Amino acid sequence: MIAEQFYQNQINKLKAALLSNNVALPNAVWLCDLMSKKMLMHANLLQTYKEKRTNGWKVDPINPVDYLKQIKSPNSIILIDTPHTLLQNSFYSFEYVGEICELVGNHRLMENTILSPERLALFYMTAFIVTEIQRDPKAKDEEKRPEDDLSEMVFNTFYPAVLKALDSSEYKLKIKMCNQDIDDYLKDTLDICVKYKMDLPLILSQLNDEKLIEYIKYCSNLQDRSRQNKCELGAMLKDVLPKALHTKIYNDLMNETVAKIVEEVGNQIIDENNYPRMALVAGKDRHTFMIVGAPACGKGSGVLKAANVVKQNGFEWRNVCKINTDDHRHIVSQGFKLGEDARNYAQLNNLEAMMISRIATKRYEQKVKNGEAPHLLLDTVLPTMGKFKLCLQNNAQMHLYVVSAPVDVSINRMMLRGQKTERYVSSTFLIESHKYVSADFIENIAKLSQEGENIDFVILDTDVPFGTDPLVVMCGDSRRKVIEVVDQQKVAYFYGKKNINTQGRSMKELYTDLDGNVINEFDDSYIEKLCLAGFKVDGVKAVSEDSVNLNANDDAQTLIFNTNVYSSNSKSTFLNVNKTLDNDDNDIIEVSTDYGEELCLKESTPRFD
Repeated sequence: MIAEQFYQNQINKLKAALLSNNVALPNAVWLCDLMSKKMLMHANLLQTYKEKRTNGWKVDPINPVDYLKQIKSPNSIILIDTPHTLLQNSFYSFEYVGEICELVGNHRLMENTILSPERLALFYMTAFIVTEIQRDPKAKDEEKRPEDDLSEMVFNTFYPAVLKALDSSEYKLKIKMCNQDIDDYLKDTLDICVKYKMDLPLILSQLNDEKLIEYIKYCSNLQDRSRQNKCELGAMLKDVLPKALHTKIYNDLMNETVAKIVEEVGNQIIDENNYPRMALVAGKDRHTFMIVGAPACGKGSGVLKAANVVKQNGFEWRNVCKINTDDHRHIVSQGFKLGEDARNYAQLNNLEAMMISRIATKRYEQKVKNGEAPHLLLDTVLPTMGKFKLCLQNNAQMHLYVVSAPVDVSINRMMLRGQKTERYVSSTFLIESHKYVSADFIENIAKLSQEGENIDFVILDTDVPFGTDPLVVMCGDSRRKVIEVVDQQKVAYFYGKKNINTQGRSMKELYTDLDGNVINEFDDSYIEKLCLAGFKVDGVKAVSEDSVNLNANDDAQTLIFNTNVYSSNSKSTFLNVNKTLDNDDNDIIEVSTDYGEELCLKESTPRFD
């Protein structure tokens, strides 16, 4: 392993220095002993992790919060080859990043870490390509174009150009001016907070600079925390405060500056090379596709369904903006030695890959606010309200695909995928995802239907033999308020997962509460929730006649939605069906939600997203 080699090399160097009398004997002996201990501890840590990785119910990837806490211990193992890529690129040391998080009061490392302008440019340029250029990553060999390979586009064309621009006198001056603004804001904020801390409300009322006001309030909150709390990591908070404030100001101003530079350079490259831009559409003509489901539940089947809808509606798959964090992992891992056995380290690029997704989503949202945007495919885990709002802005037509499988099935798939692709998922996150996908989907569909939003949706059961089409177990249309339940038992099982005990580490434990009582695997209460939201439900038993009055064809049992026909023979056929829409468009909805993939789902678990 890389780390063991590093420690052994250090030991050999110390021994050589000792023999040549270039180092004091006590110091050399102590350092050799320390390196030997660290080498052994590192080997033990990896062995423990490998053992955990063999049990899909107990996979526990090395997370950055634990790493930052361990690194402060005198006995900590400095894992030379294992820090997360985000920490490797941090301007401040690992120790200071951990202390900044302690002072700020959260471990949202995307906000509490400073990256160089060059690193930020990589993220912004990747997001620019994803949201601007026609691409089909899954194109057949005979249909492939140069722009389909995101990594090649980034590293062979776009990123070298932006690095060259950053090295030019014009953009060097812009970066220098930005750094000067950062220093000025930092100095002014600290001066005001120190000199006028008793009169801050009065001072704030006299200021016109909104950014300065924001930074003063932020600094004042940090001062309050430093007086009220002692940092768990033992930091001198008064020394950490300027660095935390600098991080806040830098991330605000430098991100803004780099984004503008990337925009200029990126547009110039597109014009020079005639790369095809995605077509922009507005209002009802814009289609958005959201594929949701817990990890390893087969979201790829939902993507295939979305591609069929695209084809039947007469526009090209290349004209769909595809935002998927998995597509960005290779980009952020370039140039890093993440370990000889990549299976131990695949999760170390997750935060930076998510940062690209966040930037891409915000850039896409800005296009929608400007009036026109490409069609959108959002491949994600949880069907949160923020993501719904993004897909529905400007009265777009939204198509939602929820994929589902039993928890043990997805765990087994995750383990098989990990062995093949070297990417494992935390068992805790996977189990919690199952719970909240089921709960959030029904809750948000019911609410959005009452608000008159335009969504057609389908639940796909992917617990089928390999190569077999997933089963359609429920489908519906929120605008027409109609639902067909194709398989009531499977839908009840899907919704029943909202009740699982997420601390369970077997199927039996998932369906046993903390008091030892058995939890029913099936939950039909979704029917009542949907009926209360005004849906008319077909295909269910034990429901009042008032709730079951769809005129479904008894033979085909088909429901015609906005753009789809879902057949209850457990297969989906997509047709180009005319729509009936209201005349007035919905207003644009302001969204400030974090669209990055969720790393943690419960407040009781430390967040580091």
